[in-house]
Amino acid sequence: MSRDKSHEEFPSNEGYVPDMNEIRREHMEWIVFVLADKGWNRAELSRQAGIDPTTLSKFFNDKLQTAGLSTQTIRKIEECTGLPAFKTTKSSVARGLSENEAAPYLYFDNTAPHDRAVRAWINDQPALDPWLLNSRALELLGYMPGDILLVDLNKEAQTGDVVCAQSLDNRGGAETIFRTFEPPFLVAASMETALHKPLLIDDDRTTVMGTVVGSVRAKKTA
Repeated sequence: MSRDKSHEEFPSNEGYVPDMNEIRREHMEWIVFVLADKGWNRAELSRQAGIDPTTLSKFFNDKLQTAGLSTQTIRKIEECTGLPAFKTTKSSVARGLSENEAAPYLYFDNTAPHDRAVRAWINDQPALDPWLLNSRALELLGYMPGDILLVDLNKEAQTGDVVCAQSLDNRGGAETIFRTFEPPFLVAASMETALHKPLLIDDDRTTVMGTVVGSVRAKKTA
């Protein structure tokens, strides 16, 4: 097991007091890597690790940007994922990572308007999970690569809603995708023919995780 870098392991008499933002960033980058590698959202990671779902919500939504994960939480995540703490690379390319349609949204810049908007929305609704869209699967609905989609993990999808889902490939790798909900299928709204195949919602290979209730688009700079 990797050496735990949480703040409990940095006694002041060692002559080095780490910057809490540095520790938080390391923790955050690892959690984002874990979510992407497993194809899970925060709720699923909490369930698999046996930790209180509010633990990760409080960590991601910390207004002061100083909170780190406890030693116990880190160890539980290591044990359930098999991914050593703070290691964000693998000896071989993780399944699906090179072609992921979406990734957990990582935000640090409190000065950026889109980051402030995401944080304000999540602080008001803790069940929201932000994801960065990387594909054109929803382009005909106005969602473009680079948009931040806000997923309500508690909202039951209705026909026509845009949803966040997890889909297994033939090798057992999980990927987070975004599609429109047309029960019993998920369908893309895209001009890319490779995305046109409907996906059957069977709660085995394809599972709906939540419903998109909003989006944020970063303003492009010249």
